[in-house]
Amino acid sequence: MRDAYHHQVAQKEIRQVVSSSEALLEALGDEGGAAVDELRERLTNTIAALRQHLDRSMLSNIRDTIATIRETAASANDFVRRRPWTAVAIGTVAGLLIGSVACSRGAPRDGD
Repeated sequence: MRDAYHHQVAQKEIRQVVSSSEALLEALGDEGGAAVDELRERLTNTIAALRQHLDRSMLSNIRDTIATIRETAASANDFVRRRPWTAVAIGTVAGLLIGSVACSRGAPRDGD
């Protein structure tokens, strides 16, 4: 869980670097000179590489999330098939709890 958080923070920082680099490229405009041209080319290549990395990383995260969801759904399905009445009881209790919380939030309080 912490790794996922740190990964998201790193991706956000990389996006900020890419954004800053693009702003720098715009600020350079049509400035000339060998050093500026080299800087422009290096920044353009770096931005392209970072964008590809972020896209691959995002797709990987989506695939991992979908795999986790499928595994969870399969586990829930197995549980319900093995213990149908237990699943009904859990659903009933969950419904009652949600209903009581919803009613208590919607009910007027003394002094209101």
